[in-house]
Amino acid sequence: MALLRLCPGPDARISTPSPEIVADILWAAAVPADGLEHIRARHGPTPTAIDLALFHIGSEAETVADIALRLCRRAIDAAPALAGWTATRIPLGTHYDAVQTEQVPHLRDFLPQFGNDHHRSR
Repeated sequence: MALLRLCPGPDARISTPSPEIVADILWAAAVPADGLEHIRARHGPTPTAIDLALFHIGSEAETVADIALRLCRRAIDAAPALAGWTATRIPLGTHYDAVQTEQVPHLRDFLPQFGNDHHRSR
């Protein structure tokens, strides 16, 4: 699993796409080599940020975070709705449920038992 945050840069479109639209854009940009299995997307700590949890089949050549960043950058380059956006990693602790919520805002919201988010699986 990789946690990422998409944020608009200074040249980004004015309107922020919904988390559901961002998940659809990522699926459209995914290729089999990405090994993408599942996406969870929700609004981030600011009104324009989108936080993502991307679940992949493991890869020996690259880390899951590298694959997720490459996918997000491919989606940003391909989708007009994300033109001018940036993708950055959200730090992940040793254990998913042990990360302090102060360190990663909204992290617990990615867990199914906490809050509503938009998720898609293949």
